[in-house]
Parts: sequence; structure tokens; C-alpha cells
Amino acid sequence: MSRFLYNIFLFLFSIFAIFFLNILYINDWKISFNKFNDSGLNKNVKVFNESIKHNNDINLILGSSLVNSFLLEDWQKGGWKKFNNNTQNVFESYLFLNHYKEIINIDTLLIIMHPYDVREKIKENFDINSNGGFEIFKQGNNKNNRRRSFFAENLQFFINSNFQSLSIFVNRLIENPIESITHDYDFVNLFFTGVQNPPRIDAIKEFDLLAKELAKEVFYIITPKRDNYLDSIIMNEKYKSVWNYVKSYLKESRGNLIDLEYIFYNRNRDYFIDPIHLSENGAKAFTKIIKNRLKEN
Repeated sequence: MSRFLYNIFLFLFSIFAIFFLNILYINDWKISFNKFNDSGLNKNVKVFNESIKHNNDINLILGSSLVNSFLLEDWQKGGWKKFNNNTQNVFESYLFLNHYKEIINIDTLLIIMHPYDVREKIKENFDINSNGGFEIFKQGNNKNNRRRSFFAENLQFFINSNFQSLSIFVNRLIENPIESITHDYDFVNLFFTGVQNPPRIDAIKEFDLLAKELAKEVFYIITPKRDNYLDSIIMNEKYKSVWNYVKSYLKESRGNLIDLEYIFYNRNRDYFIDPIHLSENGAKAFTKIIKNRLKEN
């Protein structure tokens, strides 16, 4: 009996060791134990709360990591603030706005759009890779509701920090085992995961109603992308149809759409650090264009 239990233990330990080594390998032999009890989302909440402590009359930018395309240093006098997290979608931005609606006064609101915003189950499934913590905004503006146990907070952070790359790797391996090893990460497939044709726009409608109630002006922004990303969409009929549908809806129904997705097409490759994120030079050029567009409106 003891021999049998020992063999089971050895088997389970071997599985765990292989799994753990795979995590290390995919994360370049690093594992995150630091920053415990202070996830990226919680840090951003603290920074935002501090920024509005003495002045709650603001201009606001919401969205994913694409918000980093804006260089706000020159905009500080205008009271510009931002709240963004990796893959933050329009429904999560809605929860954020609804949470702060009685605390802040918004003049101009910019929201960065991408295909993630029209996923079929955008309201049911939070992005577990980074923004599962947006659940706190569903509970109202109550400090007690935002408290989580030390164990739960750190377990989530450990998973977020170390298992995201494994999840991406496994999904890519299943879809295309050869390309997953030899090619750069496919941002197009990432953005369009869970998106149907025609796309679901309920979350955009919900956000828009609240945004126009709270802000004097609301602008929907589509940031520049690199040629290979844009070409991939053009070559895929489903993706092209979905994204054109969203753009048409935003332009015709919502009015204030600033679509700069192709503004750097076939120009200045050094404007990008990857297919969707701008470099410092790209961000400077983009920010200048946005400033001029806002002045025109």
C-alpha cells in the first residue's frame, strides 16, 4: 500500500515539476514573486485616486495599453488623466466610469477602441490574464467592498504574472504548432478572439450612454497600427467585415470617431515597438495629431 501511494506521489510530483519547468521556460526562466498584494490594476486605482484628490475636474483617457500612445506630459495643465490596463475593454471602462460617476467631473473623454470591445461574452467573462480585478467596480464605491484577503490577492497576482505566457503559448500551439514557435505573437488573433460576425456592440452602447451623461465631449479613438497588422485584417474577410462594421457604427451613430489606424501605414517603421504599440517617436507624432484633431472639434 505504501509503495502504491509512493508511486502516485512520484507521478503527481513529476507532472507538477514538468508543468512548473514549462512555466519557467516560457517566462525566460523567471518567475514573479515580487509586488505581492499590489497588482497592476490596484496600483492604477491608487494612482488615479491620488490624482483626483485635490482636483476632480478632469479630462480623461480610458482603454488598454494602447492608451500609452498618448504622451500626457504636455497635457498636464489641461487636467488630463488616464486609467488604462492591459487589454482593458469598453465594458471594463464602463464599470470604472460608473464607479467614479459621483466623484469626478469630466470635460473631454477619450476612449481607445479595439476589436476586444465587441467580444461575444464581454460582460460575462472578465480577462483573467490581467483585469479580473475589475469586479471591484461592480460592487460600488465602497472601500470595504474592495478589500480582498491576502491569500486571494496574491494567488491571483501569481497566476496573472506567470501563467499568462503559458496560456498564450498553449493556445498558439494548438492552433498552429509550427508558427507558434517560429513567429512573433499574433496580435490580430489576440484582438479578435471571441468576436463574432456581426459583432456584439451592446457594451459600446452602454458605455456611450453613460459617457455622454458624464462628459461634455466624448471621442472614440482608433490608434495607429503597423503595416503587418493592418495587412492581416485586410486579408481576412471576417476580421475586415467585423472591424469595418464597428467603425461604421461608431462614425454614424456616435459621431466623434477619430480613426488614425492607417495614419502611419507604409511610413516610419520606427514609430512602432510591435504591430500595435507606438514607440516614443510614434507616440509624439500621434499625440500631436490628436491635439490638432481635438482643436478642430
